[in-house]
Amino acid sequence: MPLNIAVRPEDLECVKRLMLNPCEILKLIPIVSDCTVTGDTIRLSLTDDLFKSTIVYTILERSPTKIALALEYLVEGEPKARMSELWMYIEERNLVIDYKLEAGFRVRSQASRNLDTSIQALRGVIPIVCSRVETHPAEALEEGMERAKGTGPAVAIKAAPQPKYKYDLSDTRFRARLVREAKSFKLLPTDVKLEEIIASELKTGAWLVLEAFPSGKKYTLVENGNVQGVYCEQECRGEPLTVIAYEIALG
Repeated sequence: MPLNIAVRPEDLECVKRLMLNPCEILKLIPIVSDCTVTGDTIRLSLTDDLFKSTIVYTILERSPTKIALALEYLVEGEPKARMSELWMYIEERNLVIDYKLEAGFRVRSQASRNLDTSIQALRGVIPIVCSRVETHPAEALEEGMERAKGTGPAVAIKAAPQPKYKYDLSDTRFRARLVREAKSFKLLPTDVKLEEIIASELKTGAWLVLEAFPSGKKYTLVENGNVQGVYCEQECRGEPLTVIAYEIALG
């Protein structure tokens, strides 16, 4: 069943610019860890335990109002579920996302829920991203992404010797399980230091915070206001594009 992501009128042109380069909008979906475009193909890496793999898709259609992808081949991984086809298109003031799911009977419903939950995060992510790029043309957006990728060696932010942390967030399956079983999630401001957010909004309970940067993602696990795990994928520096906190259950 197609998912409708309502787009504010002031964000519509921004979404169209993002869709010109499919990776720019696909990488806003939390389940997507990496995306590259080469000619008429897209190489997509997914982190969810059920989908974990790297897949090459053929781009059947690409325009400011529609993206259509078809699975070409698996690069690595043997996922329990996979998207064989994916469509994203603008319909009036909605971004409509539909997909064809290949999965066994036992995991199909869970895989569909996981994917839908991740896609629905776009409802909050798109307004934040577009508020920051709405004054830039598509060329400037692409150049900014390239500059972020090319400024020296990758720098992983590590906030202390790892043995001090209670949880190892480098385990992709562990992170995927936490997101999959999350009770809820909320979008946090991108211009406030994470330490301040933890002290004010994440003082109680357990939270997995995802900070999405132009060329990487940083995960921070917070338990009753204390940081209990940190992990960075690729480059995690500068101001994040989005910050999402997942309320999780540990144990």
